[in-house]
Amino acid sequence: MRKISKKKFLILSAATILALGAIGIGVVTAHNNDRSINAVKLFALKPSANNSSG
Repeated sequence: MRKISKKKFLILSAATILALGAIGIGVVTAHNNDRSINAVKLFALKPSANNSSG
């Protein structure tokens, strides 16, 4: 019984670690996407401002 409980515990711990890792990766990618979108907006506004100024 101890071996089975250890296997179940290892499986559950691995699943929780993978779930937390996926959540962390999702949060990091979400923040990076927001930053990249803001950077794209800035880069899109800079050329238009430069073109309008001549």
